[in-house]
Amino acid sequence: MILVNAYVSMRSHYITDEVRDSMAGFFGDTFAALKHRNFRYWWFGQCVSLMGTWMQRTAQIWLVYSMTKSPVLLGLLGVFQSGPVLLLSIPAGVYVDRFPKRRIIILTQTMFTLQAFALAALTWSGKAQYWQILLLATFFGVTTAFDNPGRQSFYIDLVGKEDLLNAISLNSTIVNLAKIVGPSIAALVMATLGPAPCFFINGVSFLAVIYGLTRITVDGLPKADLRNKGRVWAQAWQGLDYIWRNQTLRLTATLVTITSIFAHNSNVIIPVFTDKVLKQGVTQYGILMSLSGVGALLGALAMASRSKHGVKGSFLIWATLCLCALQITASFSRSLAVAGILIALIGAFSIAFSNTANSTLQLGTEDDFRGRVMAFYMLVHNGATPLGNAFAGGMMERFGAAAGYLSGGLVSLLLVAVLLLTQRQALRTTLLANAGVVGQGHGD
Repeated sequence: MILVNAYVSMRSHYITDEVRDSMAGFFGDTFAALKHRNFRYWWFGQCVSLMGTWMQRTAQIWLVYSMTKSPVLLGLLGVFQSGPVLLLSIPAGVYVDRFPKRRIIILTQTMFTLQAFALAALTWSGKAQYWQILLLATFFGVTTAFDNPGRQSFYIDLVGKEDLLNAISLNSTIVNLAKIVGPSIAALVMATLGPAPCFFINGVSFLAVIYGLTRITVDGLPKADLRNKGRVWAQAWQGLDYIWRNQTLRLTATLVTITSIFAHNSNVIIPVFTDKVLKQGVTQYGILMSLSGVGALLGALAMASRSKHGVKGSFLIWATLCLCALQITASFSRSLAVAGILIALIGAFSIAFSNTANSTLQLGTEDDFRGRVMAFYMLVHNGATPLGNAFAGGMMERFGAAAGYLSGGLVSLLLVAVLLLTQRQALRTTLLANAGVVGQGHGD
């Protein structure tokens, strides 16, 4: 009996060690980028700041609608906030390539802080007017145009090429977690204290990022001094020409454009689909939106855990095809449970595609062009949202709610098929071979 107990104890101890090693390996792979001191300062600052950002977004929308009671004026807020990003992203990328990225981000985060505090003070005064909020939204948009390419192109300086995909995926996890948690906290705060504290909390949250940036030991210096080598728009055109002449970058940018316009419209489709197709109400709509966010969060974690295997260009093709198939399938679902599963999967594959595309573009770009390439990526990735939303909305208005997912899936599938047929050789020698290698895929 003593021997049996000893054997069981030893076996249990062995299994525990095995499980412990497995868990250590999983967490080591999933959070690999956190071994870099500089990235830890950045990531933990973002954990705080992004929660505040989503609190502000939620409160700002509620404030404007409470003031105006007009969906048109509410939509105009988005135009003023996203318009500068569309207009300024490309030239902003030039400045990101000209100056140290860390200093640019400190400047943009400081401007975000001032904008949030100004919005809080204006709201607390009780004298806020619609035009003032639009002005601050425009200020936010201008700052975002410079902040986006600066932040995206800074990751490689923080973690290097090996852990780039992991760093981007870990950042996506907190972005999607903030999308789920931030609005909930904002709702609780607004219910008791009004919207102004949400703006103030957001302003304070940026201080965490600024502090982290002051502790980071790399500046993200450009290798070449571009300040006296041509005008801004001339260098912006050089960046676009660089993307076009590099097969890896050109094909990746094409896939990003296709998916951004036709395959990333769930936010617009879900409310209409819930009402018209599933015949459900606001509670079920909230559930489906949450499932989309949960799917994106799990997709980001999955990409982080597999990042040690490197960036696979072929995954971009497969992820796009899966998105097409999932959207076409979702258009035929009439069950809340089935629709929820499919929408979660759409969210997961969307974020997996975006993270892989981001990494592929960065790894395939020379250091002197990274700011301009990421500016173009952010322009297409975020700037295509109004076009995509208009497409999905128009299709649902003309052909019914199910057409939102069906048309997006079919058009994306058609365009990817055309790309596969017309660019077979280019795809075979770049994305399908080995993406993400600097200098690979130049020329035609």
